[in-house]
Amino acid sequence: MALSPSEFADAPVSGRTVLAIDVLRATSAAVAACDAGCALIVPVPDEAPALARRDGGGVLLAGERGGQAIPGFDLGNSPDEFTRERVEGRTVVLTTTNGTAAMMRAAAGAAAALAALTNVSAAARWARGQARDVTLLCAGTNGKVAMEDDFPEQVTELMAFLEDDFPTAHPFGRVKAMPAPVAEDRYVGPAVWMLGSSMWSSAAAVEFGLPYSFAHFFSPVKTRDAIEAYMRNFRPGVRLEKPEATVAVGVICADTQEEAEFLSASVKLLQQRIRLGERKPVAAPEEALRELKMRGEMPLEEGEWPRYFVGTPAVVRERLEQMAGELGIDEVIVNTIVWDHEKRIRSYEMLAKEFRLG
Repeated sequence: MALSPSEFADAPVSGRTVLAIDVLRATSAAVAACDAGCALIVPVPDEAPALARRDGGGVLLAGERGGQAIPGFDLGNSPDEFTRERVEGRTVVLTTTNGTAAMMRAAAGAAAALAALTNVSAAARWARGQARDVTLLCAGTNGKVAMEDDFPEQVTELMAFLEDDFPTAHPFGRVKAMPAPVAEDRYVGPAVWMLGSSMWSSAAAVEFGLPYSFAHFFSPVKTRDAIEAYMRNFRPGVRLEKPEATVAVGVICADTQEEAEFLSASVKLLQQRIRLGERKPVAAPEEALRELKMRGEMPLEEGEWPRYFVGTPAVVRERLEQMAGELGIDEVIVNTIVWDHEKRIRSYEMLAKEFRLG
């Protein structure tokens, strides 16, 4: 395995099966394009050879530099852009900051393919079926190791550790989780959930057969798409027989709508600060209101439901139940951020009482 481009030169590829991996974008986008019926994907090193291939018809140019779409190109490198309507039957010429270098290096192998979380099982089966030694080329980020590129390996090792399932000869085979939980004379580790806020995490939960929690309060745009994709694509396995999903939402409860809205000023300011890269403590609502007024309108990208459900317990319960019903889930995780800790505890207590919990 080469964890970054700096290791490509020493990574053996001749006569081997090679998988190129750029989990977050490039290979995920290429897999999405193939799934949508594109005729061919051609990786190129930069914009010039891509532009030279444009024919005004069946060729689409896609890619990014530094995470930004390339001016004059037809597509970026988000998997969501590669829809059937846009790419079916067409050639996609792709150039990215990191991923296409791994793709082109992989082409020197006896057989080469792309691996992403959305096709990791299929890619592994294909690689085994080639009956050759396998080399993994991780695209990295700006020439350095990117943690997400070996994310599947990290999750596999974590699950093997928690489930006491390392092969005997594995370097970690003698490492045991302590205290070791046992049920019916069998080692049983803690339940592991995949938490995320993107379609990428939804696909990862499916591939690993894990329950899935979507961080709606953090990124609410893809909530329905991610949950529905997880439910639709889930396959029964050794960990779960049926899909199990939750969403994590923000909640602020108070005796009146007015008080709840007042308390929510703190988290509204916090969200703006985070968006601007300002890491500061949660502000008191009075201070937050003054600063929000000074900053003016700064709309955050919202989805079908708000990041935070704010109001009296009855109002919040109604909205949470409506959301859960729409998504087909029976559990919701609530997160409350307010300045006054006693108000935070009070919000949880009021909501619990409304749902007759405890």
